[in-house]
Amino acid sequence: MKTLSCLVILSLIVNFAQTQNYDADFWAGLDEEEEPYEHPWLDIPDVINTTKVEWYFNMTHHFLTGIERGMYMNDSIVLHEHCFGQKYVTKVNWFAAMVQADPYEHWI
Repeated sequence: MKTLSCLVILSLIVNFAQTQNYDADFWAGLDEEEEPYEHPWLDIPDVINTTKVEWYFNMTHHFLTGIERGMYMNDSIVLHEHCFGQKYVTKVNWFAAMVQADPYEHWI
């Protein structure tokens, strides 16, 4: 039984490790058909109060920095800048606009 399970695991590893080789016919016409879809989310107005959300995200970032520094007793720990950063404020605004526009279209 142990040998059988080892063989199954080994066969799964070999199966996932095999590389796929595609010929030129597979890639032919891929870039020629149409322009890539540009999502209109880049021009969304401020649906949420961005300054308030930025303030809360900034406080959360600094709170988590304090937790990390306190847990490891190391004052040189710095969280990544994207942890509750501007990138996620923008994403929260996008999410709020998506839910306000038509929640059923975006959830189903």
